[in-house]
Amino acid sequence: MFGSLESRLAAQLLAVTLGFMAIASLVLVWQLRSTSDAYGHASLVDQIEDVRPLLEVLRRDGMAALPDQLLPAYRRGSLQLVMTDANGRVLVSIPDSAAQSLAPLLSQQRVDITMRDVDGSVTGQPQTALTRRMRSGGDVVLVTAAQSRPAERLLLDQVVDDKLTELAIILLPILALAGLIGVSSIRQALKPLGEVARRASAIGPLRADLRLPITGVPAEVVPLVVAVNGALDRLEDGFAFQRRFTADAAHQLRTPLAVIAARLDNLPPFEGQPQLKADVRRMSRLVGQLLAVARLEDSTLDVERPLALNAFAADVVGRLAPLALKQHRELAFLPHPGDPVVAGDGAALAEALSNLIENAINWSPAGSVVEIDVLPQAVRVLDRGPGVADSEKAAIFARFRRSRSERPGELPHGGAGLGLGIALEIMRRHRGSVTVNDRAGGGAIFQLRFPAQSANPASTDSKRARLTPKSE
Repeated sequence: MFGSLESRLAAQLLAVTLGFMAIASLVLVWQLRSTSDAYGHASLVDQIEDVRPLLEVLRRDGMAALPDQLLPAYRRGSLQLVMTDANGRVLVSIPDSAAQSLAPLLSQQRVDITMRDVDGSVTGQPQTALTRRMRSGGDVVLVTAAQSRPAERLLLDQVVDDKLTELAIILLPILALAGLIGVSSIRQALKPLGEVARRASAIGPLRADLRLPITGVPAEVVPLVVAVNGALDRLEDGFAFQRRFTADAAHQLRTPLAVIAARLDNLPPFEGQPQLKADVRRMSRLVGQLLAVARLEDSTLDVERPLALNAFAADVVGRLAPLALKQHRELAFLPHPGDPVVAGDGAALAEALSNLIENAINWSPAGSVVEIDVLPQAVRVLDRGPGVADSEKAAIFARFRRSRSERPGELPHGGAGLGLGIALEIMRRHRGSVTVNDRAGGGAIFQLRFPAQSANPASTDSKRARLTPKSE
């Protein structure tokens, strides 16, 4: 679940948000309680200050000396007042029961400290008390004022103490909303990495010129992208070197092989001469195919050029007819009556079709006919050879792979195992395909299939193979 960067960041964001909300809740509770305490303390201070001028009168006349506006509260017991001397002797108790209910507090003689939740034996409600030291007639008097906690303060304390669960329930939707916003922000921030991954998946031997985009990538990832692009530059240089080496080697081998073939033709007959000539022909064909592979991998194909299939296939068949006759086979060309047109590079496609026809000629029995059939979006080559086993139909297009029931170490038809691979690569560059199927009555059907033409084709330059710039 937490394997992706997005899920990890989301989890950490949610944890941080939850932590901050918990801290904020604790701070809120502390602030509310502090405010409640402050209000209670201020109220008690006001109560003591109200009676300060009446200390002597209160010691003499008691409750009767209180101002009329304070009498009701003292009578109800919501306000209490006790005066004691330095020895703890009660001098004044208003009402009379106040000294008894506040006795535990009076015995402590703690001055200027607000005492919460004092026993409210008069009103039955929790009280808050405060003791101040004053002078009355030259004597030190301790004045203790107590009051029942107001209803609004009781409600506030109840909310703080008992309603934290409700507070958490209220905060949960806020937390969920913050999480959704955070996850959305993370996805938006990581979106450029998706484009980097998409571009990276398109890089391959034929698209080694592609590079990972840097635009919009998070600054922390830019060094990695730059390093990968540098590695791709070096890999492309390596591919280019290999292609040049293969092409140069194949080109250099063509002349010596041609000289050997000419000398063998001029020598008088000797034992093994036909086998040597066949070996030279196979080597010459292999070198030619290697050169074709190198040129294909290093070339840019115009895959959007209009190509008339009938004329294209007829030209290839005409060039290979002498080869078929020399090997005692015939070629039959079946054009399409509609004269279909596809898009593709004529020279490269001619190489692909030639390889299929040569393959069919090599594997067809002497005296048989190889048919070349033009369809609306395909060209088929039909032979009467041994066919292709189902287990080999996918692997037959691999380079240097030969099949059709060959025996190990035997190369009876001069194949180098590159022709079908070249055809497949050419069709891939054209966004088409090469397939092989069984033919009724024996043999195989190889088919070059072209992609359907778009109703509004893009410009030629935009669809040329291998023209994507290296960097964004």
